[in-house]
Amino acid sequence: MLNRPDVFLIDATFLLEASEEAFRGVPLFVNSKGEDTTFVYGFLRDLLRLRSAHGIEKAIVVVGSEAVNAASGHHIDQVCRLLRTLHAGIVCDMDVAVGSLCKQLAATAGWRDSARS
Repeated sequence: MLNRPDVFLIDATFLLEASEEAFRGVPLFVNSKGEDTTFVYGFLRDLLRLRSAHGIEKAIVVVGSEAVNAASGHHIDQVCRLLRTLHAGIVCDMDVAVGSLCKQLAATAGWRDSARS
């Protein structure tokens, strides 16, 4: 049986990249304010799939300096704003690498070897 850690740290870089690649700026979803929310939809969809696939109950989404290579600043801001609105655990610091942020947060999370799960 899998021993689940209390908190997972999720490097958001791959989710940002996947959403950027999947939609390529095509506005499929627009909210009542006329804002394109397609990118945020893709990010959240993939985050929820990850959560379901790995049985994640508690997580901190980590967005670091690598994010600017994965998505536009506007999309990163949209994602961070949404996660804060949802009261999700998020650490967003565009001046610090994800690895450094995770190292600082490591005491609050468990480790999982994805090759063994």
